[in-house]
Parts: sequence; C-alpha cells; structure tokens
Amino acid sequence: MFHLKYGEDVTEEFVYKIAPIDQACYKAEYMGQAINSVIRYRKNKRTFVFVCNEKNELVGYINFFPCGKALTDDIMWKCDHIRDDEISPDEITEYDKDENHLYMLSVAIHPDYQGTDVIKIMTKGYRDYLDRLESEGYPITDIMASAVSSDGIRFLERNGFKRVRELSDGNIVFKSERVNYEIHN
Repeated sequence: MFHLKYGEDVTEEFVYKIAPIDQACYKAEYMGQAINSVIRYRKNKRTFVFVCNEKNELVGYINFFPCGKALTDDIMWKCDHIRDDEISPDEITEYDKDENHLYMLSVAIHPDYQGTDVIKIMTKGYRDYLDRLESEGYPITDIMASAVSSDGIRFLERNGFKRVRELSDGNIVFKSERVNYEIHN
C-alpha cells in the first residue's frame, strides 16, 4: 500500500532520498544534486509531494515551487535551455495571497514502481495539495513545466498542459492554467 508525504511533513534528510530515484529516472545531464534540492527546500518546504511504499521507502515524488517574476519570464520566454538544478533559492518565493506561478521541476517514479498506481496516487496528491493551498488563500495562477523525456511529455499533456515552446536543447516548455488542471493517466 502506498501513502503520501508532503514537504512540510519531512526532514532535510528525507529530501536527500530523491537522489537514487533521480539516478534511476534521468539521463546524467538532467540529474541534479540532492544538496541543491535541499537548499531550495529550506527556502520553501511546501514544494514536494512524495509517495512511499508500505516500508516507508520513497518510490516517487513531484517537486514544484512558486516563482518570482524573473524566473517565470526566464522559463517561459527568455532562456534557451531548461532551467533546472541551477535554480537558486532566491528565485523561489513564498506562496502569495494574490497569485502564484508554479514551476514543476521534477516528476519522478522509481522504475520498479512505474506502471503501478503510484502515478495516480502522486498526481491526485499533488492536485489535492494545490487545492489545499488555494483553500488557504494562495491562488495557483498557472503551472509551468519542462519535459525532458517522452514519459514527461505524455504526463504533462494528459494532465492538461499545453506546449508553449521548444528550447534549443530540444526540451519543451509547457504551461497549464490551474482552472483546467485535471488528472489523467
């Protein structure tokens, strides 16, 4: 049986557990360093949805965060390559009562759990988390993402994201208005 954990429910040590999943899922050029995820986590803990198995082992996660205007513009229109591990904590904001532009940095499921209900559980947990943020008065204006794999493209398109542009590195920037965000697999 799988269960969810959220960023504010875990320690920095737990966040380091994303490293083996990243190693199993991403090509070397897209693998970040866990320390950078932890540094961003220190800035805003409400940026992860984790799925664990019955042994409480991490099997998948979604990492996202609210962006300032400069990072939003960079991701959407200016940068010719994927913004990823080099995103600094200064580019991440706290959730705002007026609007929140989220960037979905990573969606990763350990290969041993791909093809199971983990993706549905994780995606529903993510959507419920966004609903909770909105119920607390933090409106989600839109969600940006960059896909680096065919699985990533499929996940985003099935969940209502639209292609915005292709980057010079061949990756694709996507965007979803929160109002249209739905779960599909």
